[in-house]
This record gives sequence, structure tokens and C-alpha cells, in this order.
Amino acid sequence: MADSAVHDIQSVYEPSLFGTYSKKIGMWLFLLSDSLTFGALLYAYSYGRISTAGWPTPFHSESIVNATIMTAFLLTSSLTMVLAVRASVHGDAKGQDSSFFTAASGAT
Repeated sequence: MADSAVHDIQSVYEPSLFGTYSKKIGMWLFLLSDSLTFGALLYAYSYGRISTAGWPTPFHSESIVNATIMTAFLLTSSLTMVLAVRASVHGDAKGQDSSFFTAASGAT
């Protein structure tokens, strides 16, 4: 009796509103809301810092140069990791050597 009730239900889904999967739309909405939230926080911080005359300066030029160098290593290691993953997906053994460059960037 219970089996017949389950089989009578139609498994027809409504067509997608935007012509794509709902999980993909959900991810894009999350990214949009996250971007707007952090954008508002950064704007509020920038406005507060600019409008206050006596804002302390916590960083000096040598720390900014150090942060720039670390950011360059981070971006380079991300790029080499993406290249290594792409090479492994395509079965390119030579391109998988990029993972060693990623490890070397992380060791510095």
C-alpha cells in the first residue's frame, strides 16, 4: 500500500528561472552578498580613517615592502598550484612540476 503511494508522485521539476542550476545561483548570490558586506566594512573603515585627523600610523615603509613581497609569493604560489592541478587533470607529467615551485614558494 505504501509502495503504491510513493510511485504515484510525479518527479517533475520546474524549469530553472535563469537557465542554470539553483546551486550555482545560490553560490553567486552568496558571493554577491559577501562582496557587498565586506565592501561596506572597508568603506566604513576608510571613511573613519580619512575623517579622523589624528589617526595613528601603525605601519612604516619597511613593513609595507615586506607585506608586498609576501603577497607576491602568495600569488605566485597560487598560480603555480593552479597550473599543477590543470596539468594533472590533462595528464601532463611535465606540467605537474609546478607543484614543486609551489612548495618552494611556501618554504621561503
